[in-house]
Order: sequence, then structure tokens, then C-alpha cells
Amino acid sequence: RGLPAVGGRDPDLRPTLLARRAEIHFELRAAERLALLDEADLLAARNDTPLVRLDLALARASLRDPSRVEENRRAVAADRAAELRHGNALGAAQRLLQRFAIEMTEFLSALTACDLGPSDAPVERCREVAEQSQVSAIALGVELMQAGRALGDGRLDDLAASVQRLNDEGAALLGGFALV
Repeated sequence: RGLPAVGGRDPDLRPTLLARRAEIHFELRAAERLALLDEADLLAARNDTPLVRLDLALARASLRDPSRVEENRRAVAADRAAELRHGNALGAAQRLLQRFAIEMTEFLSALTACDLGPSDAPVERCREVAEQSQVSAIALGVELMQAGRALGDGRLDDLAASVQRLNDEGAALLGGFALV
């Protein structure tokens, strides 16, 4: 409903709304979601507002379509390039959250392509983000990534340690979080 109301009055709001629609409307086919982002990119290019450009790059990288691994990887590279150009437009907390999302996309792309070796570097970078951000949900996400890699590699002692840390850390979250 917001898109028709905006019209052309706010040149930065429309591309942002298109990106949100592409991100949250999971019922749309991948091609439709990408078309929304293509339209958003065209509109955003007119003003070239750094925050909008960063937002759109992240939105594209966050789609994480498992049938388009190479496209996901290109989106990660484009996001990193956008951050180099416009990263100072973000606050420190936003930069950390964006970095986590990008690393997660790189991790999932590597796993989807069965490239287990390259999946370790994004896990390490996510762990760094978790330490810097002190966001519990990110720390839990990283622990789940590490547990999954340990399971995949057959490192059962590492897996057991991850599960224990998940139980310990998850109990401190509001509402609790525990694995059985």
C-alpha cells in the first residue's frame, strides 16, 4: 500500500520500499523479487544517496536464493564494493549488522555449492562481528553455524561443545532458548 502513496514525491523512499517488498514478500517468485530490486536500483541511481545504495546492495545479497549461488556471490561482492564507497554513511552498529548479513550469505552460498572449505572464513568473520556487536542473536547464529560445520566434518566433540554453549547462552535470552 505504501508504494502507490509515495509516487514520485520522495526519490529515496520508493527504492527503499521496493527493496523491503522484495525482501519480505516470500510468495513472490525469485524473478519477481529481483525485478523489484532492479527497479529500485534504477530509481536509486538517480539520486545516488549512499544509505539507499547500501540498503539496496544488502537487500539483493540477503535474498539468498539457493538456486542462484553465483548470483548470490556477485551480490555479496557488490555489497562489499558499495560498503567501500559509501560505508561511512552507516553507523558502527549498522555496519556490523550489515557485515553479519553479508557473511551469512557468503556462508550459505558456500554450503549450497558444497564448498566446505570456503565456508569457514565467513564463520570466522561472523564470530568477529558477534564479539564486536555484543548482540546475543548474532552470537547464537554464529554458534549454530559452527555447530553445523562441526557436524558436517564429523567433529563430534566440537559439536557437543557448541550444543553446550548454545544451551548456556540461550538460557540467558528473554524467554529462554534451549536445545534438547
